Amino acid sequence: MTDIIPPDNGSADEQEVYRPDDVTLPARSSDAFALLLGRTQGVRGSSEIMAGARADLTPSPFTLALSSLGGRITARTIMNMAMSKAAIHYLAARIPSLEEIVRRALNARESALLVDLAAGFSPLGLQIADEMPQVQVLEIDLPAVLQEKRKRLQKGRHLTIPPNIEWLEANLGTQEFHGLLEGRRPDVITYSAVYFTLPEQVRVARYLRDQLQRGGALVCMSMWVEGLRQVREANRFFRNQTSETPGVWESPEAAQQIFASAGFASVEVFKPSEIGEKLGLHQPIMDVELIALAQ
Repeated sequence: MTDIIPPDNGSADEQEVYRPDDVTLPARSSDAFALLLGRTQGVRGSSEIMAGARADLTPSPFTLALSSLGGRITARTIMNMAMSKAAIHYLAARIPSLEEIVRRALNARESALLVDLAAGFSPLGLQIADEMPQVQVLEIDLPAVLQEKRKRLQKGRHLTIPPNIEWLEANLGTQEFHGLLEGRRPDVITYSAVYFTLPEQVRVARYLRDQLQRGGALVCMSMWVEGLRQVREANRFFRNQTSETPGVWESPEAAQQIFASAGFASVEVFKPSEIGEKLGLHQPIMDVELIALAQ
């Protein structure tokens, strides 16, 4: 899942927030619907910074290999510029928190297909594949991103690429998701909603629901109003090195409503601080984003 650093587009109150009346769904949820993830071309810089921060804060063969020297230097500079401990702890907790919810979604299945959309330089898929050999992991992103990712992994030290991970190069801004899978149906799909306006988020969630195996789940991470406010107070440089976020969640309850409107019967919304506490991660953790588990 591609990393996003929030933009400085005015106050959090000015960001678009979800209201159910704003949403107009397509007549048929099976209609071809490009996922608009071609937009991820603009977030390469933030992805490099987050990869650099992970290499420093949670070093492992995967996080070290996936980071660049420039990303590590920039991340250290940002973290040294009076960034609060809570913000730094968020950077460290982001992937472990997401990974924990993905584990819950997989729910000890004997075999499963996990699809990570706009995977970027995240180690999520690699770590899940390494930990859960019964899970087939498919990461999808732009060709240039995945080619660079594989190159870095091939140069990495003391690591073995799990045999149960594969990469699919595609521009989901122009190519239909269901056509890329050639009949396969994922058990779990992970993605970031930050690329979409709020009406689009309902359409995307409904479209992806129709691609899942029966009983499958979406794991979705996105910004929310309070998280934007906190991160803007944490470090001006950090918040200015951003890409656009068309829509943010107003609250956990608003996030639940998005997925309920898309047809999911069960929706749970988690804060990284809550998950981090259960995992024994450093506290306090700034809740810059929320994680939704829709089933």
